[in-house]
Amino acid sequence: MKKFFNIIFLVLVFTASFVIFFPKEKLFYYAQKKLSAYNIMIESKNIKSQPFSLDVKKSYILLSGSRVASIKHFNISLFKMNFEDVQGIGAFKRTIPTAKEIDIFYKPGIFAKADGDFGEIIGTLDIKKKKIIFKAKIQQAVKNKYSMLFSKFKKVGDVYVYEITL
Repeated sequence: MKKFFNIIFLVLVFTASFVIFFPKEKLFYYAQKKLSAYNIMIESKNIKSQPFSLDVKKSYILLSGSRVASIKHFNISLFKMNFEDVQGIGAFKRTIPTAKEIDIFYKPGIFAKADGDFGEIIGTLDIKKKKIIFKAKIQQAVKNKYSMLFSKFKKVGDVYVYEITL
C-alpha cells in the first residue's frame, strides 16, 4: 500500500512540476501563429509567466493588420481564461460593446460569462444536444445600439437567446 501512495505522489509531483516549469510564453506565441492564419493577431506589451497561468497586460487584437479592440489584462490558467476591460477601437467602438469582464471556463454547462455596458451574457454548452446557447440580459436600447452584434439574438421572455448547433 505504501508503494502505491509513493507512485501516486511521484506522479503528482511530476505533473505539477511539468505545469509549473512549462514555457507558457511559447504556447502563447504558438496560439498567435495559429490565429495569424485567419488574419487575427494579438499584440502584447507585457507577458508574464506565473506558476499555473499566463498574465498578459496591455494587448490589442488586430484583424488584417488593423487594431480592432484593446484588452487591459487577460489571464490564461489551467481552469479558465479571464479578460478584463475589453474595448473596441476607432470605428469598432460602435460595433463592439465594452466588456468589463469575460470569463471562459474549460467545462460543459456554463462555460462563458461576460459583463459590460451591454448587460450580461451567459454561454452554455450542451454536449448531448450538440448546442451552444448564449443568453443575454440586455435592454432594447443596447440591442439597437449594437444591432450588428445582437441581430441573431431572439427575444424569449425577458432574455435574448442565440443558439449554435455544432
